[in-house]
Amino acid sequence: MSTTTMRPKTVDEYLKEPYARVLVPETEGGFSAEILELPGCYAMGETADDALSNLVDAIAVWVDAAISQGKKIPEPFANYEGSGKVALRLPRSTHHKAVQMAEREDVSLNSFIVGAVEARVGAREIFDGLIQRLESRIVTKTAANVMAQFIPLIRAWDEEASLSVTRAATPGQVSIVNNTVLLGGR
Repeated sequence: MSTTTMRPKTVDEYLKEPYARVLVPETEGGFSAEILELPGCYAMGETADDALSNLVDAIAVWVDAAISQGKKIPEPFANYEGSGKVALRLPRSTHHKAVQMAEREDVSLNSFIVGAVEARVGAREIFDGLIQRLESRIVTKTAANVMAQFIPLIRAWDEEASLSVTRAATPGQVSIVNNTVLLGGR
């Protein structure tokens, strides 16, 4: 009887896996990038390409360290194929309430639980989208409020220094070009 053992993947093989990469522009400038499946696998760069290139190096170091420590390296989320089956243990009181709610909605307990999980997953996606929109609006409004406070000062300075004030295309940008103050905003 022969047994075959699978050889462990190499660092290069892990680098070819479809890990989920997240690229984020930083408010101070530059970009950060991370691998969702590999906790702490993170890199930065001045440009998006730099951050992603540095991330490849970070993956190699992360995987090499995990291999040398004998730790299990998570598979990419893209490789996960769920069976659709879940063994679930509930407290009796929760189970009882779920049965009552399923009966009230005239669906099976299984359909009720699937609907509850789908609602939670969908709610999380909606929540994350709302948070992103809110953060974006806060940044835009804050930049606009700061600029609104400085415009009267700049106009007063303009009268004294013969400078003109013009809106620039980039939000949040303030610069002086040929005696013209450029204010970014919407």
